[in-house]
Amino acid sequence: MITIYLDSSSSTPLYMQLYDHMRQLIINGSLEAHAKLPSRRQLANHLKVSEMTVMMGYEQLLAEGYIYAQKRTGYYVESLPSLKIMIPPKKPHLDSPVTEAKHYLEFKTNVIARDAFPYDLWAKCEKQVITDTLRAHINEKTLYGYAPLREEIAKYLYNYRAIEVTPEDIIITSGSETLVPLIKGLMSEHSCVGLENPGYPKLSHMYQSLSIPTTPIRLDGNGMAMDALEASHVTMIHITPSHQFPTTEVMSVKKRMALLEWANQRDDRWILEDDYDSEFRFSGKPIPALRSLDHHGKVIYFNSFSKSIAPSIRIGFVVIPSSLRQKMRLHSWDYSCPVSMIQQMTLKQFMADSHFERHLNRMRNLYKAKRDYLMTALMRLPFDDMFRIVGSDAGLHFLMVFEEISESRLIACAKEKGVLINGLSQYM
Repeated sequence: MITIYLDSSSSTPLYMQLYDHMRQLIINGSLEAHAKLPSRRQLANHLKVSEMTVMMGYEQLLAEGYIYAQKRTGYYVESLPSLKIMIPPKKPHLDSPVTEAKHYLEFKTNVIARDAFPYDLWAKCEKQVITDTLRAHINEKTLYGYAPLREEIAKYLYNYRAIEVTPEDIIITSGSETLVPLIKGLMSEHSCVGLENPGYPKLSHMYQSLSIPTTPIRLDGNGMAMDALEASHVTMIHITPSHQFPTTEVMSVKKRMALLEWANQRDDRWILEDDYDSEFRFSGKPIPALRSLDHHGKVIYFNSFSKSIAPSIRIGFVVIPSSLRQKMRLHSWDYSCPVSMIQQMTLKQFMADSHFERHLNRMRNLYKAKRDYLMTALMRLPFDDMFRIVGSDAGLHFLMVFEEISESRLIACAKEKGVLINGLSQYM
């Protein structure tokens, strides 16, 4: 049995004390790989704490990959062959060869909690598809995607994003890489796309690779600045209104209506709504999608399952306004859905069996716990009065705003400690 001294008078929560102690035992090898841990009840009784305290400590270890769980048997220590990189590297001597250091921590928004993926459920759905359903569709080549999956996505959009569409309005894609070529067919030769500045840098490269001109539009703290937009002469804007990347701004209803009015002024104006992480909101009411306010068919809605399930499944979708259906068919006659039929059918089964809904709930709880832990740690820094945190209520990233320290110095200091962070200037 593991004996740990937990200090109930400490400001550190008991579950975090348990987590810290067990993490150290795993790192230094005191708990060997694949060793079985005490059950939550056993350890709670031994340490004279609540079972909830042990559960939260175990869940944090599980979320960070230090332990793994097996159904009906319990928790086990994870095998960590590259554990040495967990320790920040020492500074090299001046006469030592310079090598690229690995980071102790990397704050990225394009990865998921690896150990939280529902491997067993996904495998069960895939097996069911292969044995029961695939035979009838083995030679099928879908133009816009597997129809039953599009039906499930339409239900999801109505229930969770207040978007009322038909399956015929939905096109399955493999992500933003196939989104942009699809959108090109809807644009005239004189079209120009307005991109948020700061924004996601990959977007400008994708548009420009297809010879679609882009213009950066500055933000005003509430999305795109209307004066800059009106002066730009762009015909389409690519925006992230529910959680702007990277500033975390949430666009007000007033600004949303102003953008819709801008689009309604001309037939060739469109809004591309990128709703990339709207599933994860940790406080307050869910924010309706801009598409739910659109009554004139001017918003093209885009989302993917990269953050809600995993980036490796490579499934996204576009919702085309009904008024554009015919034009889309004319300009995408040579388009073929790039996503594997087996993956589409598996996702459909995953959603139809309510696994997706339950998985989202679990991930919200997990990411909220991670967010809370990180926020607590940041508030205990000796220089906590030198920064403020912005946008921590939603999504998978937030901003730390420093008033008196330069961005370059912060990044360099963090790198010296083995921590990778990104500065806002990287997205301008």
